[in-house]
Amino acid sequence: MRNVIRIYRKLRFCQQFGANLKDKLKLMKLTIDYSVAVRSKSKRIEVQMDQKIHKIEAFYNGKRFPLHFRQQDISMLFEVWMQQSYNISLYEISKGIIVDLGAHVGFTTLYLWTQLGDDRHYVCVEGSTKNASILRKNLNIISHTSIHESIITSDGRKVNFYDEVAGHLHQIHEHKGKSQNSTALFDLLRFYKDQAIAICKMDVEGIEIELLSQNNTWLDEVRLLFLELHDHSQLDQISNTILKRNFRLGTNGEIIVFNKN
Repeated sequence: MRNVIRIYRKLRFCQQFGANLKDKLKLMKLTIDYSVAVRSKSKRIEVQMDQKIHKIEAFYNGKRFPLHFRQQDISMLFEVWMQQSYNISLYEISKGIIVDLGAHVGFTTLYLWTQLGDDRHYVCVEGSTKNASILRKNLNIISHTSIHESIITSDGRKVNFYDEVAGHLHQIHEHKGKSQNSTALFDLLRFYKDQAIAICKMDVEGIEIELLSQNNTWLDEVRLLFLELHDHSQLDQISNTILKRNFRLGTNGEIIVFNKN
C-alpha cells in the first residue's frame, strides 16, 4: 500500500512538473517503468546500464526549461524537485556564487537557479564523463555557469576513479578504476577567490571528510553548506570540524545542513 501511495504522489508531481501534456505523460510513464524495474534486481541493473537520454520540458517556480536525464536519474529527480531536499526558503541567502560539488546531471543547480535566477554565478564540479555530458545540456539555459569536469580531492593527487554504470557508482576507489589526475578543491576555488560562496552543495561519494578537514580554509567563505553524507557514522567527525568555523547544524530529510546565516 505504501508503494502505491508513493507512486501516486510522484505521478501527481509529474502532472505539475511537465510543461505540457506530452511531457507530463512521458515523465509519468518513465516513473512507472522505473518504479517497477527497481523491484527486480535484474531489471534494476538493466536500468542502471541504460544510457539513453530522455528529454522533457519542465516547469517549476515560474520557469520553463529543458531537462535531460537517464531513467536511472529519476530517483534523484524526485529527491531534488518533489522532496525539495535543497530547499533554501528557510535561510537568508547572502551574495556570492553557488558551488555544486558532485553536480551529477545538474538537478540541484537547476533547482537553485529556479529559486535564485540568473543573477548568480553557478560553479559545478563533476568527475564522471557520463554525467558531465548531460550536465552541460541541462545547464545551457543558465546565463552564468562554470563546469569543471574533474575529480576533486584535498591535495590534487593522482587517484583511481571508478566510473561504473552497472553499479551506478562514480567514485574514487582504492583498487578499481582508471588512474587520473585530480584537482585540489582549494586550488579550484581560488579562481573565485574574490567572491563569497553563498551556497555549497557537496555530494562527493565518500571523500567528504577529506575535503572538509584538509586544506579547508575555503569553508570560511561558505555561508550555507548542504551535505549528502553516504556514511552517517562520519557525522560526528565532520560536525566537529565544521562547527569550529561558526556553522550551525541542521537537517532537511537525509541532507545535512550547515548554516552561518
